[in-house]
This record gives sequence, structure tokens and C-alpha cells, in this order.
Amino acid sequence: MPRLSFERRVAHSPDQMLSLVADMRSYPDFVPNCTAMTVRDDKTDGTRLRQLATMTARLGPLTQAYTSRVVTDPDAGLITTDAIDGPFSHLSGTWQFTPDGNGTHVRVEIDF
Repeated sequence: MPRLSFERRVAHSPDQMLSLVADMRSYPDFVPNCTAMTVRDDKTDGTRLRQLATMTARLGPLTQAYTSRVVTDPDAGLITTDAIDGPFSHLSGTWQFTPDGNGTHVRVEIDF
């Protein structure tokens, strides 16, 4: 399966970066082509939060929605996603936030 990955260092704390990515309800405000986002809490396991997130994206005349199971683990600085419906036969992703000096090393991996 194709895989996309990138790494960046940013001048924000791991907690700030985790909060930004975990705030899926705000995606329509700043994620290109995201026109709507619905987030439902699934369950909490200790500090890990499991959610179901449905993103609607528009690209030109096409609009498509898909739902992912999202697990946010603040203790590990990790967010994982797995698509459970929509146009993809497989789509999973990982966001890892690691302290790096006065900032954060961000690693993103997407398998599709």
C-alpha cells in the first residue's frame, strides 16, 4: 500500500500540537477542502480518548464524506486514525509529537 510520511520540527510544545490536531471539530476552519466535521465520543480508556470522526471534503465539484476511528493518547503524544467507511479501501494515519528542545518533533505517517 502507498505510504506518505513527513517529519517537521515546530516551535510549539507537544501538548499544544496534540491539542491542535485533536481539535477535529475546528478542521473546517483551517484544513483545506474540509467543509464539515462531526465528532462523536466513543469511549475513554484512562487518558486515551476514542472518537468517531466524519469529515466531509470537497474537491472541485465532488463532495465525499468518510468516517475514521481516532484514538488520542496524550501520555504517549500520539494520535492514530483508521478509516472505517467512505471511499478508501484502506486509510490509516499516525501523528507522533515528541519534545525537541524548546519545541516539538512532529512525525506523520499515512497509509492508503
